[in-house]
Amino acid sequence: MMPRGMAAVFGLILLSGCVETVTRSSPARFLPPEREENRSILDPVDVSATLGVIALGTVEYDDDGIPLVSPDGEHLAVRLGPPPSWSTALAEPDASVPAESVIRVHRLAEGMPVQFELVGNHLLGRGVNRDGFLIEEPREDGTRRIGLVNWKTGETTWLVDDDAVNAFADIADDGTLAWSRRAVDDTAFELVIRRNGTDQRLGTRWDRSWLDPVIAADQRTVFALRRGDGTVELGRIRLREFAALEDSYHTQQLSDRVTPSMVGTILAAQNGLEASPRMETTQLIFRHPGINRLASWNPETDLLRPFPQGVLSATMLNDHRAVASTPDQVLLVELPREPGMAPTTIQLVDGFAIPRRIDSREDRELILLMRPNNGQYEISTLELFDVR
Repeated sequence: MMPRGMAAVFGLILLSGCVETVTRSSPARFLPPEREENRSILDPVDVSATLGVIALGTVEYDDDGIPLVSPDGEHLAVRLGPPPSWSTALAEPDASVPAESVIRVHRLAEGMPVQFELVGNHLLGRGVNRDGFLIEEPREDGTRRIGLVNWKTGETTWLVDDDAVNAFADIADDGTLAWSRRAVDDTAFELVIRRNGTDQRLGTRWDRSWLDPVIAADQRTVFALRRGDGTVELGRIRLREFAALEDSYHTQQLSDRVTPSMVGTILAAQNGLEASPRMETTQLIFRHPGINRLASWNPETDLLRPFPQGVLSATMLNDHRAVASTPDQVLLVELPREPGMAPTTIQLVDGFAIPRRIDSREDRELILLMRPNNGQYEISTLELFDVR
């Protein structure tokens, strides 16, 4: 779930017009001889792209969170009402029950028609799968439960409902669930992973908290943050049969100069499937606090590839290419394939918009653009094709 105030990071500039078709081309189409074997790699000198932008409509939101998009690109879930307090968003011991709000699901179509509404003291979660999206419900006794809401019917199934504080969950298509759990009177979170009906726990050490787990697209790897006193580590857990979590994880330090709010921003912009997209290789897309940039990390090669300076949110098209946004523009980005190389970009459209990939075909990519503006998201689709 996205911490309070994070939405203000994103620039507020309108996506004007209903339909726009434009070709972005470099000044020349010359392909240098030394690049003949790398025709698929972006370069401002030799790449052009044709695109179309179609406005679908606007959706209200709580001036705080980023909508969740269904994996099939057909639905969008958004929360309306007063934003939660900072302590509630972070599931801290002094968290209050959020005011009654509405979670509204729209169909991604012209006019953004409403599929259903869910009323209650709910928070929009972080995780999605093909069946539904996750919500959280803090309760008066300090406990907190996690539910899965069906994309089409709105039916809620409470997956975790006990006497603990359960938060920050992610879910895979096979039902694997990962979340943070603590007793009401404790301050540190353990990590719980439910797989094939069995719960395993990774406990806290030295009062450090396991936060924001991400189930990788391979459904065999879980990433999670471990926050200490001013420190944050990135953990990688391999899900193995007949092996305890304690024997299947390792961590590496990201920063020794962070606050809880800084830790909350690491995965805030990459909710749903965006933190570990379905690519050929397993990747984690996150804001690295040590370099203050969005980055892609491949745990198999240990290659960390920063996005260009200023990128706030991104959606991957393949292992190396992404649509990303800065406060001023939406870019097509090629991440370097080797250490020491810089990313390359070409501009697609002006202004900031949160991108989400919703469809892919051999000759084109369809990207959802969500542009925050005065308590609304302006929703458009970006059709990107003929990329050379």
